[in-house]
Amino acid sequence: MSNLESEYYMQQKYWWKFRKGIGIKVKIPHDVDETGKQKYRPAIVIKSYPSHVKVQLLSTQSNKDDYYKIIVNNKIGYIRPIYNITISYENIYNFWYEKGKIISLKNDSIFFEKIIEMEYKEIFDKNLNLKNYHKFLRKFESKTRNHG
Repeated sequence: MSNLESEYYMQQKYWWKFRKGIGIKVKIPHDVDETGKQKYRPAIVIKSYPSHVKVQLLSTQSNKDDYYKIIVNNKIGYIRPIYNITISYENIYNFWYEKGKIISLKNDSIFFEKIIEMEYKEIFDKNLNLKNYHKFLRKFESKTRNHG
């Protein structure tokens, strides 16, 4: 089996390991430092598929285009719409480890709400506040439970 066939087999067999919230290190082609060495960016998996992975890359540098910031192991990661990307498995360098453990966010993390709000704003050019939506839902559910 060639390397390419082996890699394809591995991604088909193990794509589900890249579940929502898992931290990975991503290789962006042609993203090198001043010495020409390949850079690897931290990312959080949004959704994985057998053929590709949707991720949110995190930046360590603040910028005017930042939508939100998240703290992971006492380090700030900045979220920007331009870093919400789809990658192939060949661009995953490794899992993102801190202190010997793989970074992993819970499925109900505010991070995912902020990603949805950011995507909504990109598409519709309007703000979406999911915090208010969740308050409305809780109030609505409590009313329907009491009257049902």
